[in-house]
Amino acid sequence: MAIKTLKKIHLFSFIVLSFWLLKGQNDAPMIDNLPLNHLYSSYTGINADANIFNDVSLNSFELLSTNIQFSKDNDLQKVIFAPFQLKNITANETYWDSFLRNTKLNLAQKNSISTLGLGFTWDNSMHNSKRGRRIGREVIEANAIRSNEIINKEFAGILKEDIKLSGNSKGIYKLSDKMIAFLNSIVNLLETQPKVGFIPFKDEKDFEDEGLTLDDYLYYKDLYKIYSEKSKKILDRELALQYFKALQENSLKITFGGNLSFFSILGSDDVDLDNDNLNDNEYSLQQKNLSLGFTHIVNECWGYSATGYYLEKRAAAETDNDLQPYFGFSAAIGFRTWILDKNYKTSSSYLESLFVPSIHTGFALEHLKCNASENSDCADGILKTTSVTPYVEFKINPKNQFRIGIPISRNERIDSKSEEIGPFIQWRLQLSGKN
Repeated sequence: MAIKTLKKIHLFSFIVLSFWLLKGQNDAPMIDNLPLNHLYSSYTGINADANIFNDVSLNSFELLSTNIQFSKDNDLQKVIFAPFQLKNITANETYWDSFLRNTKLNLAQKNSISTLGLGFTWDNSMHNSKRGRRIGREVIEANAIRSNEIINKEFAGILKEDIKLSGNSKGIYKLSDKMIAFLNSIVNLLETQPKVGFIPFKDEKDFEDEGLTLDDYLYYKDLYKIYSEKSKKILDRELALQYFKALQENSLKITFGGNLSFFSILGSDDVDLDNDNLNDNEYSLQQKNLSLGFTHIVNECWGYSATGYYLEKRAAAETDNDLQPYFGFSAAIGFRTWILDKNYKTSSSYLESLFVPSIHTGFALEHLKCNASENSDCADGILKTTSVTPYVEFKINPKNQFRIGIPISRNERIDSKSEEIGPFIQWRLQLSGKN
């Protein structure tokens, strides 16, 4: 078993493993061996729309997000559901699969107004995105060699000690001279080429064909098992974690969608309670809107988002209240300010989805302007409303969070201006996809 031959075997093993890990070129299917988990990345999502747009916001990126909010004037019950996230993430998903996975439904009730919506999110932190594939290759290429160096250095020492013990007849296995020569050649390879050295797989038949003993086989079988488990641990933990963090860091989500909102009475006979000769229940559609926004997750500690809204909204269900155009926007920034579990890096939640039990702080800015031709056609007579909401959010575990916020609103009406403050408490339940 010449060292030259071993070098060829090991180099070939490295090349085969590399292709197995990388799956070929830029447009190849997603990396098979890295875990394909949903990442927890919603902390800058629905925080962007704390007050004005909280019923129509589509900024949620989990399988299920619920939002129950109690405030001075407006109570809210809301669910966003992404049904295709019930499917397992697979290595051969297409771009269309990724698009479907981020399709979501919005159901909300704010006071007496019911809202139904549909949204779509393009997300470059998805595993099978072009960016996800590139990051997977870069992480593996940068770290597979480093992990080889660590393992090979350790195992070169183990082999030296086993050879010494066997020579002194103190080892568990009595190794043959031929096996010791083979192990010495492996030690030489691991020390001279630590970046590409691999212990080659050999089964019992290989040992029989090469005239090695049963003790040689049993020893090598145990050695190979320990080596493989060590390699797998690095791939499954250290490498996967670096991959997840690289996917999340500096990632971007772009969300487009729309909603329809309805008055509590969808249909009835003509009713004129105020005796003005106008049907009080003429319309069931209260508003329709479109939104386009992005969320930028800078890293594990902070991120920000912004969304633009176009609405057509009517002041009341009564006859002659036509839909009027509105334009608005929201923006938010959030920071992780306190970690609740100092040992979070060893928790399963962090290793699988990057969730950190923590307290986040931030603020949201929202603005809505009525562009009706007649000021009197604006809902509640409000021409402009601006809301700033500082908040504190407690993230106890991946499923349960609650938030305390203090919306400070400025309303400009036809004949007056006013500032209002209305603290709210919000409880959220989030469930990630199956992976």
